[in-house]
Amino acid sequence: MFLLIQLLVIVLAFMSHEHEAMAAYVPPYTSIVVPVNKHTDAAKPLYSVEIMTAYDYVNEQYLHSNFLIDTDAPFIWHDCIVQWNIYPGSCPTNTLCTYAVSCVDYQCTTFRTSYSYKNPSCPLETNTSSFPGWGDCTCSVNVFNPVTGSCNQTLINYNDFTVNVSDGRKIFSGLYDAHPYAACAPHSTFASFPSNVSGVMAFSSSPYAFPAYFYQPLKKTLALCLPSKPSAPGVLFFGTGPYYLLPQSNVDVRSYLSYTPLVTRPDSFGYFISVNSIVIKKIDIYNGVVRRFTKITNEVACLAFVDGGATSEPAIVIGTFQFEDNFLEFDLENSTFGFSSSLLPCAPHSTFASFPSNVSGVMAFSSSPYVLQTLSMGARTGVKLYTPSTRAVSIALRFTKVTKQLRPAKPVAPFGLCFSTSTAGLKVPDIDFSLPDGKKWTVSTANSIKQITNEVACLAFVDGGATSEPAIVIGTFQFEDNFLEFDLENSTFGFSSSLLRKPTSCANFNFTLTDGP
Repeated sequence: MFLLIQLLVIVLAFMSHEHEAMAAYVPPYTSIVVPVNKHTDAAKPLYSVEIMTAYDYVNEQYLHSNFLIDTDAPFIWHDCIVQWNIYPGSCPTNTLCTYAVSCVDYQCTTFRTSYSYKNPSCPLETNTSSFPGWGDCTCSVNVFNPVTGSCNQTLINYNDFTVNVSDGRKIFSGLYDAHPYAACAPHSTFASFPSNVSGVMAFSSSPYAFPAYFYQPLKKTLALCLPSKPSAPGVLFFGTGPYYLLPQSNVDVRSYLSYTPLVTRPDSFGYFISVNSIVIKKIDIYNGVVRRFTKITNEVACLAFVDGGATSEPAIVIGTFQFEDNFLEFDLENSTFGFSSSLLPCAPHSTFASFPSNVSGVMAFSSSPYVLQTLSMGARTGVKLYTPSTRAVSIALRFTKVTKQLRPAKPVAPFGLCFSTSTAGLKVPDIDFSLPDGKKWTVSTANSIKQITNEVACLAFVDGGATSEPAIVIGTFQFEDNFLEFDLENSTFGFSSSLLRKPTSCANFNFTLTDGP
């Protein structure tokens, strides 16, 4: 009896220690990791991630696909075929086949009502399509093509994606599987995409974007580092740090980051941050509107021009009402006058009533190549700046003033301000985005000047048109060789400014595969 009791105690003790060991287990990885490739063979520079999309049981290897990075898209869509009964030999060679989502499933209703692209040019979503032998209809939804700007129809499906895991310093042979809902588009849809790119990977805040399908122990943090050259990949992490880039193999890149809160907008799945001002060479760029009409009553507004009489001199006097909320610069040394002209449309002051004090705008993130600005001097890139648009025009106006020593060149579309230079390496003043809590995001020469030819370099700010919304969108060119961290759990955004000043770059992650830590 004593032996039985002793044995039972030993077994219970073993089980207790085993349970403690399981509870204390910490996996060797902290994030998933994928390479980021730059493509220059499309209409504009684009960036993709490489994902394992299926397993080839014949050759015993994973099939890899490249997806464009999109921080606004509500869900993933790619080149594949939807089937309801997949069996060996049913899928054509070199084709990815996936299982269909039925039009009667709740996911179909959710996608159509909340996540399908809405535009008059889009085809009608119907329940008329089906497969022979399958009683249900397929679920068609519309997507926005980021390359052509067109609307394409796709079919919702079930997917299996596989990625490598990492400790932030190297990648392991161990794999992480995700099972997202996505959509299949016909192969012809991707004719305008870069070669070997066959999908769009959503990294937005949508509940159907890729980050939503990663679970513990991974933290809800997206880290992105875009390469500046096609010859070497950048890196994307999902999960908490640390993150390391060569040659500083013992320096966590997070030590370079400054942080500011993320701002949400009910009409977008993208990422936004508050902006106080834009500074170029210690000068703030303010916002304004040229005034022509003054409101007299709720029903009456009058043209704010008054007859000065037959003997008025000078013939025209511009009043202070026309100056209100306009940016004016009087250069007394060179006897010149700088003005912003009309900067409509502007965000009304009431738009920012819920913002912290001294915050007058929001910057957001997209996949356009250059900074986009409202009106005649702008630029489109990967961050959108919600500010009254005087600020947008004033950037180029101010830049013209501080680069007088540079010989101007004829503008090269789509840019509006270009310089003559016989060699690369043109040096211009930094552009600083002043953020809440005294933080500053600096855009240096590498991210503000685009070398077009050996003789011409341009300010990478492009005209977004009079109705562009938001007023400024910072693009992917401004992101290159900057380390960005989107903490989705704590709603914070971390940014490094240019890594080239450290010195390292986004192309310096060690992608050598190892078996373990």
